[in-house]
Amino acid sequence: MENSNTPGYPGIKLSSVEHWSRWYEVLKQTAEGYNVWHKVDPDMDTAEDDLLLEPEMPGESVLEQYIEDRTTEDHTPTMLEAIQYHHVLHIEACRKHKSQETKELAIHKWIAITVNPSLHSSTLETIRAETGRRQVSLREITKKLKGSFSPGSMVLTAETATQYKELLNDARWANTNPDKWIENWNTVYQKAVRQDINEIKGANAIQDFIQAVGAQFEPTWAEAKRRKSL
Repeated sequence: MENSNTPGYPGIKLSSVEHWSRWYEVLKQTAEGYNVWHKVDPDMDTAEDDLLLEPEMPGESVLEQYIEDRTTEDHTPTMLEAIQYHHVLHIEACRKHKSQETKELAIHKWIAITVNPSLHSSTLETIRAETGRRQVSLREITKKLKGSFSPGSMVLTAETATQYKELLNDARWANTNPDKWIENWNTVYQKAVRQDINEIKGANAIQDFIQAVGAQFEPTWAEAKRRKSL
């Protein structure tokens, strides 16, 4: 597989917005070549298997369940048989894990080679500070990089912020349907969370919601919530 230093991908690097489109294109090609794009794609939601974990031998409860499931009138498996059975499965799981690990490490290395060193380092440090763990997934890296360098990210953020402000303003009008408004608010809020817009997250969003609802829909409820938050 080629990297940024090979003839196939000359000059591939990421250190500014101008580099993003080409860098992203080659990243996708490289990840697809290793059949791991589904673990890299920054536009997909975070998945449970984004972090590659080493297979573990099952505990006693699993072994006992094996014995129970396979017990017949003529035969009751021993604990040794249960261990041997799961040992075979464990060996195969470890083999698949090693193969997947090799592929993902290749993409980690490719990213480290092609991204500006200080940027790459700061990206990893930021993710580790946010998650509280040492291991960083490929998708976590690409999501951070996209947020910093994708030309469209700033435009999308501005569009979402505008939609959010318009929605808050709509809550003031008597002819606004409360159920529809709440549905639209949740849609825009979830979009803001995905785009990591700090002004439309957490406590800020809660206060905005209470104030908007209190303007027309449920002023008594909103006032009670506002007082409780003080």
